[in-house]
Amino acid sequence: MRALSPSINLTLILAPTFSLASALALSGCIGDDKGTASDSAASASTSEGSSTTGMTGMTEMTSGSEGTTEGTTEGTTEGTTEGTTGSTTETTSGGTTSGGTTSEGTTSGELCTPEEGVSFHFQLLPKVGDFQDFEVDYLCTVVAVTPGKEGGVALEMSCSDGDELVAPNPILEVKAEPVTELVAFSKGMELRLVYGEVHPWWAERWVRIEALGSGQLLLAGVSGSSLSPNAKTDVFAPFSVDFVDGVCAPLEGECGPLERLMMSFNGEGGEWGLVDDSFDVIAGDPGLSTWIEEATALTGMSDCRDIPERFFALGMVFDGQE
Repeated sequence: MRALSPSINLTLILAPTFSLASALALSGCIGDDKGTASDSAASASTSEGSSTTGMTGMTEMTSGSEGTTEGTTEGTTEGTTEGTTGSTTETTSGGTTSGGTTSEGTTSGELCTPEEGVSFHFQLLPKVGDFQDFEVDYLCTVVAVTPGKEGGVALEMSCSDGDELVAPNPILEVKAEPVTELVAFSKGMELRLVYGEVHPWWAERWVRIEALGSGQLLLAGVSGSSLSPNAKTDVFAPFSVDFVDGVCAPLEGECGPLERLMMSFNGEGGEWGLVDDSFDVIAGDPGLSTWIEEATALTGMSDCRDIPERFFALGMVFDGQE
């Protein structure tokens, strides 16, 4: 667990090698949605006919080079100011650029550690339909927590939508690495479930489960081009979640230069930072297991069409880990 100061002196979990995903659905580079063109290991969907079989809705991309490039990268200006030679960079947090200084080598990727092979996939079953946009907001009671059909864990709930009982019972399948068994969920627990999907040229999903009454965050996840794909649900509350760029040097991807982003989680207990493809337990003991499967951004002109500038695939689960 890494607690960080509000001054964004974040503890980093970074990596020099890069297994990236990018939304190349119907793009100029790949020409097919991942849901029909890729059998990615990141896939956790089990229903046929869906617009995606992968939970991130993205096609895996790998860097054109391995390792890191030492030295100052693009966006870092070296020079002499009032007789002092140094290196400066501008860091973007949540899309807002603010000037700042970074120690020599920070943006070259020197601080990156080996990637962790992290994944976090989620899907609500039964699926609604191909390329159908929807959002549900149900009041639920846990029926059972059982192993998923293709690994992972399945959370079955009895839910109501207003005065109407939802049939059949909704099942949220979660498959993560490192694994989670959703140990905080037990039969009879009362929950609020918010789940939605939109389908531009790729699939975007979001989920939030909180304890009914207290509003305590129990599970949250996003897979898409925004941390709030519907622009209204505060998926990760009470945490304020943002991205920070300028941490790792850009790497060449299939559609142009790509950069791994750091995700910043700010809450009452402090601030924590995790970079693309990393895992940690944050915010307390026990805390919330936090997976950053993907947090990437294009840094230049894209050679592909119909792909987002940024893509995020991350999840949080309250499961009693320390």
